[in-house]
Amino acid sequence: MGDVAPATLYRHISALAEAGMLAVVEERPARGTPERVYALVQGAGWLSPEDLASASGEDHLRHFTMFLAGLLGDFARYLAKGDPDFVADGAGYTQVALELTDREFVELTGRLNAALAPALADRPAAQRTRRMLTTIALPATGRSST
Repeated sequence: MGDVAPATLYRHISALAEAGMLAVVEERPARGTPERVYALVQGAGWLSPEDLASASGEDHLRHFTMFLAGLLGDFARYLAKGDPDFVADGAGYTQVALELTDREFVELTGRLNAALAPALADRPAAQRTRRMLTTIALPATGRSST
């Protein structure tokens, strides 16, 4: 972020930490000063229906950009472990087009939410591997007639 002054960046990080959005996940000495690694607090990035309804197009683009930046960071950390095995790790990425009425789409998301509900209630355990499941639903532009 070469176009952002370090003091400005530190001020924003401090404000996010004070607001409970970021938490220190690692601290190590660096030239006599503690160097801190921050992470988004689980659930702190959720936008309420009211937040979404009142957001401008620019706000939504900024929120989505931050979402994608976090996703890219997660993927980079996965790859940085070295020699990833996508099949064994259950990792992957894909995009599919669905031809659905609004009603069919609502039914599909309801079924997906119902299928995920039991897994969302599972707590960490030695035999479990934490996996991130990311979904993005967008109406496609430039519909084809095929």
